[in-house]
Amino acid sequence: MARTKKSRVLRMMFCDFCGADQGLRAILIRGRDEVHICDQCVAKCAEMVIEEHRKQELALEPTEPGDPGPTAGEAPTLGDA
Repeated sequence: MARTKKSRVLRMMFCDFCGADQGLRAILIRGRDEVHICDQCVAKCAEMVIEEHRKQELALEPTEPGDPGPTAGEAPTLGDA
């Protein structure tokens, strides 16, 4: 009886954000619908989120002593950047 090998098609994966292939990145994370993101793009996204949070915190700080800062209706949101 002859043995048959199952054919495996190897598909090169790329980061859908920066275009780097899986051989250039330490980690390539697969998301829904076959979307991939590499570790370096995740790090960049994290930096961007931290910066946005920092901007929001600065916008909420009083500018002068005794100034209560913006009211809830005046406070910026992530979409305001």
